[in-house]
Amino acid sequence: MILRWMLVIVVLPAASAVAQSTSSRSFDGVPLRTWVARILEDTSTFRRDRAAAAIRRAPPAFRREFVRELVPALGRSGQPQAFAINAIGRVVNEGQIGTILDDRGLDLVPAVAALTLIAEEVGNPNRRFAWFLLARTDSVTSRGLLPNARRALGDPDAGIRWQAVDFLAHVRDSADIAGVLGAARDASPDVRERALSLLSQWAPRRAVPAYLDALSDTAGDVRESAVIGLGRAGPFARNAVPALVRMVGDTATSRALAANAAWALSLIMPRYDQENLIQLEVSDDNTSVRSDGLGLYVHGADSVSVTKAASLNLDLGGPRGEGRATTLNVVRPLRRSLVVDLSQPVKESGATALGIIRDNETIVHMAFTHVHERNMVSITRLEPNDTLTPVERVEFQFRIRGAAHLLQMGEWTQGEFSRNVPRVSGAGTTTASVAHPDVSTWTVSAPQGSVARLWDLRDPAHPVDRGLYVVPFTFRWSLVDPP
Repeated sequence: MILRWMLVIVVLPAASAVAQSTSSRSFDGVPLRTWVARILEDTSTFRRDRAAAAIRRAPPAFRREFVRELVPALGRSGQPQAFAINAIGRVVNEGQIGTILDDRGLDLVPAVAALTLIAEEVGNPNRRFAWFLLARTDSVTSRGLLPNARRALGDPDAGIRWQAVDFLAHVRDSADIAGVLGAARDASPDVRERALSLLSQWAPRRAVPAYLDALSDTAGDVRESAVIGLGRAGPFARNAVPALVRMVGDTATSRALAANAAWALSLIMPRYDQENLIQLEVSDDNTSVRSDGLGLYVHGADSVSVTKAASLNLDLGGPRGEGRATTLNVVRPLRRSLVVDLSQPVKESGATALGIIRDNETIVHMAFTHVHERNMVSITRLEPNDTLTPVERVEFQFRIRGAAHLLQMGEWTQGEFSRNVPRVSGAGTTTASVAHPDVSTWTVSAPQGSVARLWDLRDPAHPVDRGLYVVPFTFRWSLVDPP
């Protein structure tokens, strides 16, 4: 197997608090040149590792000066170059193999020219590591290196071809999908596996023919990546169903591969009308309905219920039944909440600015469509597609100073199919849309200028119209991470 990359992370004991110097020429009371000498001249691997780990915690200005000071050593052969390139890798790495901190790509910029020369020097043992780091520079620098990476797809060293595929998948220029698809037929099984694995995250639909071909690959890792890619392609991989069914039932198939094939089939041929364990991401960018800042809302965590059934749902207080916000009098000390900004009223509607509302037992329903006075159509009936589809009713149930309210978008009357809920509607509002590009994700959004109607439900039998409010939002439901 090809070594994925050459960094070895040493787990160090907890260090004392680091004092950050105001000068980029010293850190923790030690001059820059002393740090460089420790990296290039100390014979102890352990001490070099400790030095690099310390600098990883230094301010950005010092880290970049440190990398700049190591550039001359990158131009030398043998031990100095090896010590320098490994130190740079450790400084920009957060401590987990293959992961670079978001802002560390800029730290690499001073070394890009030297790393590029190493990456293209045939026979240099540090080539693969140089490519690994080049793929993790800032986005502008990475795009400038695309011609180099495209040439590297034809390198005689399989390890370099592997790194070239990795580089192209990090940058994700759509023009390079064809080149990575070509790498899925590489002579090296490791390169084939890497290409198929990355395509499953980048462009699974485009890669379906390559996945189908790879189901008969001699390498087990390649077959496994192909199966996972077919699952991520969802219904667009229907042609793979017979082969996957055989794989599930074949006693010669490993248990892990058969399980992955069964998982892929469940996404290619999803069972309708079932509730799936999912998670929800709420966008906080230029929106009026925002998260509490604590990250994803995950089903089963912190009393949160996130489901996909007849509609897309979020219930921060746990499942208590339709309309429960109208009768809930006790405020429980739950951790998660949702923020609704009602500071943009449509004045001619009679609404007044109510400011920021935060409720820890908010309910959200995003309903797909319905047949008037007959039935609601489940959102699970919506097939993956490349277009935006209207969502006919969006509702947010929450409390304002303890009183139950409901904010609705879309004119569909809430009580059309039930006598047990308040008779409210979204008359005069705009409509949200759902993007469902694959079997695993649903993004419901209302663009800037979108309008919803607020109802006071303190007396559910006689709801009071509080007028219209501008409430753009973006919610993204997704299945939990596949294998």
